[in-house]
Amino acid sequence: MYFPIIYKGISIPKKGYKPDVPEDFASVIQKQIRNMESAGFLQNNETKCEDFIKQYREYIHVNSSQLGYSIDEGVKMIKLIFSQEEEAKGQYTITQLREQEFNCFLNAKIVADRKEWYDSKIIDGSNYNFGRSGLVKKVVLLNKIRELKIFRGFTRIKPLMFEDLIFDNKDGLSGRKKRESYRIQDPRFDKYTSTLPATEVKGEGIFIQFDDEELSRWENTLAVSERFGIIANNYANYRTAFELEDDEMLSPRYVALHTFCHLLINELSIECGYGSSSLSEIIYCSGLNSENKMNGILIYTSSSDSEGTLGGLVEKGDSIILNSVVEKALSKARWCSSDPLCIEDKNGKGFMGVNLAACHSCSLLPETSCCNMNKFLDRGLVVGTIENPHQGLFIQ
Repeated sequence: MYFPIIYKGISIPKKGYKPDVPEDFASVIQKQIRNMESAGFLQNNETKCEDFIKQYREYIHVNSSQLGYSIDEGVKMIKLIFSQEEEAKGQYTITQLREQEFNCFLNAKIVADRKEWYDSKIIDGSNYNFGRSGLVKKVVLLNKIRELKIFRGFTRIKPLMFEDLIFDNKDGLSGRKKRESYRIQDPRFDKYTSTLPATEVKGEGIFIQFDDEELSRWENTLAVSERFGIIANNYANYRTAFELEDDEMLSPRYVALHTFCHLLINELSIECGYGSSSLSEIIYCSGLNSENKMNGILIYTSSSDSEGTLGGLVEKGDSIILNSVVEKALSKARWCSSDPLCIEDKNGKGFMGVNLAACHSCSLLPETSCCNMNKFLDRGLVVGTIENPHQGLFIQ
């Protein structure tokens, strides 16, 4: 038995997630930086930005003042240029990559060039009714989207416990995390190369952003906290037993959005004619202490065969059609063929016991479609339970 380790990300235009620095200003500054580096004035990497800003205030701004930017505006853009260069040298975490995708989807000014397979249309969420008023903030129709799949390797017997080990090497690790890293079977013949097997799949998708205030009001209610506590306790006990760190990403909103995404994929596969294994999901949900708030889901085509070119998914993102699709999905979710056993589960089931009202008859997807191996699912947090039908996020 083995579990593949695959990172799935969206190829997005660089200008979509990075703050834009005007080309005329950037070209002048980058030329000045190169000149000063070759002359030996910017030797200290730790103070390079501050040293250059000092020179800019005293000398360089006079030469570039014809561009029409004030000193303060120039300093702000210079800091941005240096920070982008440092980011390019560094290594992104999975969370940072997800934030870039999230910001790109919501960028209304983005214009992709001919080589970038990306085309989007942002729609205000006021026309969408998902059961609770004001819940949907924006819907983005992605007419062109390209998924990148990277095969990192695989583990035997049980899946990888730390997702961030997809990008980390063994240097600097300790304890359980280091032992876990040695379980990764590397697909590279040459361990010293950074090249990994990868493939790109072109398709389309629907991105839905949810309102943070509505989510906060819902998840702070007592009924939601008590039900989520069952999942949280089971997950905490498992991580303690295996000496794992706390996971700040898990929250009631994550479970609700993840489950809703599964229900929506099942209904969209019926409406569009796709097999559920041809659709994939990405859940954009930031941690409790995160500065950048992400609350969204992405459903997109991810099959490289003929079914992946079927089309018709983006058309379902229209407000009238999507409202109807969501209504059908929520209606079916209120009763599962395995109920009342499924909905009345109070102990947790599945891997690590982190699922409640979720089974193959209602919420589970093929594991190639789910971003979390069918974990953290509960219909009760979406449409309520028999005892408390109003605790669901999508019930007014």
